[in-house]
Amino acid sequence: MEDTRLLHEWMRSTAEETFAKIRKHVDFGRVGRLLDVAGGDGTMATNIVAGDPDIRVTVFNLPAAAALARQRTAEAGVTDRVRVVEGDFFTDRLPRGFDMLMFSRVLADWPRETCRMLLAKARASLRPGGTLLICEPLSDDNQALTIAWEHSYLPYDDFGYQLYQPLTLYRELLRETGFSLNKVHGRDHHSVHSVLIAKRR
Repeated sequence: MEDTRLLHEWMRSTAEETFAKIRKHVDFGRVGRLLDVAGGDGTMATNIVAGDPDIRVTVFNLPAAAALARQRTAEAGVTDRVRVVEGDFFTDRLPRGFDMLMFSRVLADWPRETCRMLLAKARASLRPGGTLLICEPLSDDNQALTIAWEHSYLPYDDFGYQLYQPLTLYRELLRETGFSLNKVHGRDHHSVHSVLIAKRR
């Protein structure tokens, strides 16, 4: 539990830049129900509902992280609009019936097969015509950072050797799993992240 708490403290401390990038390119006011997969301690969900009072967000995460998310959303007074569901995205199906599903800082460092599995589960979770939002750094426009992360981060995780994915991989996997990639907002001076917006076919 302590490791989970420390990880999510770090994730929360770096979430502001990521959320600013997402908010710049995504209008949550048009979304009724959003699923935040591996949504950490609920920081993103809390920020989303604070800006758009009509949206309802479900945070899906492992039990230890889900406990942190429940605590954070309770402190923020948004438990009526943010639901927390425990689960393991490797073994459990994702909750279903959503207008939008978000992967934020989730897919970057998993192998191709894991990413494909998660995208397939995402499609099943979305309503027909639903929107998939991916916010991740791309290796294409973060080459130096990719190398730096691979040397400093690799000894501490079990994800594999690839820290960031190329855009070509996302294009291919989205096509294979039944999505149409509509927009790509690359990194800018304010963020290393890119925002990919795809529609369920």
